[in-house]
Amino acid sequence: MIVNNFEIIEVRLTKIDSKNQTAHFKILCSDSEDSVYLIVERLDRGMEWAANELMRKLKEEKKKSDPETSGPLGNLSIVNILNDEEVIGQVYKGLIRVDNKVCNLKRIRVASEYMKLFDQVNTLQETLYRKRSSVDEFKP
Repeated sequence: MIVNNFEIIEVRLTKIDSKNQTAHFKILCSDSEDSVYLIVERLDRGMEWAANELMRKLKEEKKKSDPETSGPLGNLSIVNILNDEEVIGQVYKGLIRVDNKVCNLKRIRVASEYMKLFDQVNTLQETLYRKRSSVDEFKP
């Protein structure tokens, strides 16, 4: 049995495609700071569903199997994200903010304002979650 406990350090929204209703995420985890996980998620079922699905896909990516281990629990892999509830909440709120920007894009009728907001949405690189360090927690 393999147990994998880790925390998510950062979740970054790198691209949003309003036409196809998809978002591209980069996720950095505490157990492998050298590797970044790239996950594409659909947004057509709602932002809360997308945040939960993002965690589910990350858990699937992190599952490990050990073919050397025998027995009924040999290939069992447990993935535990220590700060998953906090991450889901922050990602959900961040996706709502981004969705509001995209909705505002549809309402603008002035060409110069539309192009300005369109460029902002097109080149969006927003950090939806960043783990606070222990030094940050003691600041008033």
